[in-house]
Amino acid sequence: MDKVSIIIPVYNAEKYLKQCLESILEQTYTNIEIIIINDGSTDNSKNIIEKYKNEFSEIKIVNQANSGVSNSRNVGINISTGNYIMFVDSDDIIIKDYIEQLMSILKKYGLDVIKSSFKNFKEDSKKYTDISFYKDQYRNIDKDEINKLFIETTNFNSSCMQIISKKIIDDNNITFEKNIGFAEDFLFTYKVFQVANKIGYVNNNGYVCRENTESNSRTGQIDKQIKNCLDTLQTYKILYNEKNIEAVSNKILLHITYLIRTISVKNTDYKSFRNKLNQFFNTDLWKNFKTRKFKIKSNKKVNGILSKFIYKEKILLIYFYVNIFQIYLKVKR
Repeated sequence: MDKVSIIIPVYNAEKYLKQCLESILEQTYTNIEIIIINDGSTDNSKNIIEKYKNEFSEIKIVNQANSGVSNSRNVGINISTGNYIMFVDSDDIIIKDYIEQLMSILKKYGLDVIKSSFKNFKEDSKKYTDISFYKDQYRNIDKDEINKLFIETTNFNSSCMQIISKKIIDDNNITFEKNIGFAEDFLFTYKVFQVANKIGYVNNNGYVCRENTESNSRTGQIDKQIKNCLDTLQTYKILYNEKNIEAVSNKILLHITYLIRTISVKNTDYKSFRNKLNQFFNTDLWKNFKTRKFKIKSNKKVNGILSKFIYKEKILLIYFYVNIFQIYLKVKR
């Protein structure tokens, strides 16, 4: 039985950490090691982790100064001793036979990576939603499908909900980008999928992803939201080419719309974002985007006038330039 290393970055996760750890310790697949990276938590997370470590020998702990989730995952990869790697967020849980089922399929088909569907749990409404990427119970994923999945889906690029051969990570020196604080999953998973020989997908909703929207609504998080949006836009550079220009343009549209809406919130320190905005608007990615002729699909996330005129390119570009001009007026005050 191959060992699976489960890497859990933890930062101030006391509220849900016990549920996460209990779900992993209850796994029917027993050859596991649990690597917990305490990334400078200031709440009770460290005490919770230490208590579990004293009771369960399969738990390893690294306590470090806060350095971000990317660095935490890299540390976990470096000290892992398993044949396979999986990542679990500290507020998520996995059903008790999740690893066993995924490993069984992975070994059956000789896969380098097995990706699964999942359940999304909204903390505010207490509702579960099944998130699937295919209707098939199982299927192999061709390399030609990878770009399409990364562009057209929101969650496929997550580093969670999958088990990865550690050999392909080590052989190709794949790490999480430390200078990107958001969408770091996108780059890591994309690199893994590019070098993997065989990738499989299974409809197994044994991974439960907790969506906690409380912090996202706070105006004090605006600066972080803007940086996250800009980080995400930068990641799309690797997908932007002549073959998928329309699909990537649609994705960029959504993020730009979000950026515009976010930065327009009252009481934001607009001047502090001037350099960040200028950096993005001077990139080739933006220059290519605004000069190309493309068709944009309607999307529920695009609100108001944009959603009404989404198919009309001229109206769309006018919308962009008006909003961007408004941003510049604000940052120049």
